[in-house]
Order: sequence, then C-alpha cells, then structure tokens
Amino acid sequence: VVNAVLEFKRKLETRDVTSRRRRVDIITDRISRRVREFVEQGRHERRKRKELQRQLQQQQSTESSAVVTTADVADSGQRGVSNLPAWMTKANGDGVEATSASTTQAKAQDGEEEGTRKRKFVPSEANRDINVRKQRLDVEGGQSLSEIRAANEAADKEAAAAAASSSFVAQTTKEGILSSGSKFPPLPTAIDSLKTYVTAQIVDYLGEEEKTLIDFIMKELAKEGGCSTSSMLDEMKMVLDEDAEDFVMNLYRKMAAGRVKT
Repeated sequence: VVNAVLEFKRKLETRDVTSRRRRVDIITDRISRRVREFVEQGRHERRKRKELQRQLQQQQSTESSAVVTTADVADSGQRGVSNLPAWMTKANGDGVEATSASTTQAKAQDGEEEGTRKRKFVPSEANRDINVRKQRLDVEGGQSLSEIRAANEAADKEAAAAAASSSFVAQTTKEGILSSGSKFPPLPTAIDSLKTYVTAQIVDYLGEEEKTLIDFIMKELAKEGGCSTSSMLDEMKMVLDEDAEDFVMNLYRKMAAGRVKT
C-alpha cells in the first residue's frame, strides 16, 4: 500500500511539472512573437522616416539649385535684337529703323510732356494777394443767398401744393375713400387747426391725448406725394380697432371740405 501511494504521488508530481513546462513554453512563444512584431514595426517606421528625410533633402536641393540658376542669369545686352538670320531681317531693315526712330521720338515727346506737367505754378497778378478778402455781393433787400434760396424753395412747394389741390378730385363714397388708390386731400394752409382736430378725435376715441400718435398722423399727412387712406387705415387699426374706418373717413371728409372743425 505504501509503495502504491508513493507511486501515485510521483505520477502527480510528474504531471504537474509537465503542465508547468508546457505553460512556460506557451508564454515564452507568445512573448517572442510579440517582440518580433515590435521589432519589425520599429524597422518599418525607421524606413519611412528615412524616406521622408530623403525626399525633403531632394526638394531643398532642387529649390536651392533653382535659386542659384536664377541668380547666375545675367543680362546679355542683346534685348531687342532679332534672333532671325540676317537674310530674313535685311529686307525689313528699313522698317525696323523707322520703328526705332518713331519710338525714340515718342519717348522724347513723353519727356517734354512730363516736364510740362512738372512745371512750377506761377499765380497771375489777380491772384497774387491771397490775403485780400473778396467783396460780398450786394443782394437786394439785404438778404443772403441762402435766405433767397430757402424762400424760392418754399415758394416752389406752395406752388406744387396749389397745383395738386386744384387737380384733386374728392371721393364721396366709403368704397372710393378707402380704395387702394385713394389719397388724402392736400394739407390745408391752417395746419394748426388740422392738428387740433386730430388731437380732439384721438382724445375722443382713446380718452387721452397720445402725442406720439398725433405727431405720426400729421407726419403721414404731410408726406411728399400724399398719404394713401389704405395705409393710414392699416396703421390706425392697430390702435383704434373697429373705429379706424370712421376716423379715416371723417378725417378725409374734413380735409376735402377745406374746413376743420373741432
């Protein structure tokens, strides 16, 4: 029995040693393969790096040689001289000489013109004394030119307004007044009375005097080219809602009648 136990124990130890060796061999083989892969990868990267360095060196040497070649090029002094054989240029010799002569003459003329342009300015006797103040023009009535210009512009505006007023045809129906092409009559002379009427209407509708709204309405009515009733209606709908139509129609009729009542 003792011998059997010893034999069994010996077999177990032999098996354990064999297994341990097998595991060591497997691990060693794996490590060796990984090392070989790393070494091969490092060699490949070194070859690529050397190839890039070689290409950069070739590019730099090519650029430097091109610069040296450009620097070595010198003027041969033969510019403008034909490279054709003498028998081909001899027949046109007179024309070439004539062309060179005309070119020389043109350069001389250009030089004269440049000298003329650079000639120093010499003031005339009338402009020598620059400190003498010019006399003021005498204007009838003692008005300045700016005042006369402003008066003329105002007269032109009044004439244009009178012409527009004379050609204006008032609409009488609601559809005509609120149509897309209808415009308010030209502003009357008494603008303050019209503003008073508009103020009274706004107070009546809103219960208070909205100065910003009143100024906007007067500005629209005084707009050059006239104010359309449709645009005024659209603006007033945002404030007066359903009362906007009545306000626009009453304002139109008051202006068309030529009288504004508060």
